[in-house]
Amino acid sequence: MRKQGSLLVALTAACVCLLGACSSSENASSTTTKSTDSPTTTVSREAAAGTAPVAADCTFRGYKVDLHGCDLSGADLSDETLTGSNLIGTNLTGADLTRTFLDDAYLNGATMTDNDLSLVIWGNTTCPNGVVQSTECPLTPAG
Repeated sequence: MRKQGSLLVALTAACVCLLGACSSSENASSTTTKSTDSPTTTVSREAAAGTAPVAADCTFRGYKVDLHGCDLSGADLSDETLTGSNLIGTNLTGADLTRTFLDDAYLNGATMTDNDLSLVIWGNTTCPNGVVQSTECPLTPAG
C-alpha cells in the first residue's frame, strides 16, 4: 500500500508540473517566411506585455482550424479550405487567397491588404469589420 501511495504522489506531482507548463501566461508571436516551395510559419512563446494571444500552431491549415492572431503575411493560402476557421486578428497582408474557401470563417479584426482574392468562396463569412456576408469582404486600409 505504501508503494502505491508513493506512486500516486509522484504521478500527481508530474501532472501538476506538466499542467503548469501548458498553461503558461506567456503570449505567443508568429512570423511567416515565404520561400519558393511554401511559406514556413514559426511561433515563438516570448512574453511580450500588451500583445494579443496567438493560436498555438500557426502552421495548421484546413477545416475549422484556429489561426487567431497569427502572422500569415505573404503566405500562400491558395486552394486551402479554411471553412469555419478562426482567423480573428490574423495578419493576412499580401497573402495569396486565390480559390480559398472562407465560408463560415471568422476574420474579425484581421488585416487584409494587398491580397489576391480571385475565386475565393465566401459564405456567411464574418469580415474584418465584423459584418457577416456571403460576398467578398472589403480589404482593410493599409496601416
